[in-house]
Amino acid sequence: MEGLTRRDITTYWRRGRVYLFGNRRRSSCRL
Repeated sequence: MEGLTRRDITTYWRRGRVYLFGNRRRSSCRL
């Protein structure tokens, strides 16, 4: 946690959020 800065956490969170949304879209398309 000490090594990660606030900016890194925000970037990582955004990536995770986009990744999750991408999976949801793929799942919806398959269904």
